[in-house]
Amino acid sequence: MAFAKFLGPKNDVAFLRIFGAEKNIAEKSLIIKIAYDELNKFRWNEEDLVAYKGRIIDLQKGAVILEYKLGLAKEEGIKIGNERRNLLEALYGQ
Repeated sequence: MAFAKFLGPKNDVAFLRIFGAEKNIAEKSLIIKIAYDELNKFRWNEEDLVAYKGRIIDLQKGAVILEYKLGLAKEEGIKIGNERRNLLEALYGQ
């Protein structure tokens, strides 16, 4: 088949549309960037490894903080919703 060379993921139109050119893949996807960083760690010096691990910890802390704030926001939203429901029930009856 002469067209088999065009079936690779680097030539696939859908693949290129989602991820862009090969040089832009790491820029567009955080997961792919992290994977590239993990692979490159073998060539890093101690200072770079410490900085990278610190950045990962910072990202994890940020995720925990966001999750906590989201939980607080949900609780506050439920509280406001219950207050409004109670007010409507008081005004219009059940």
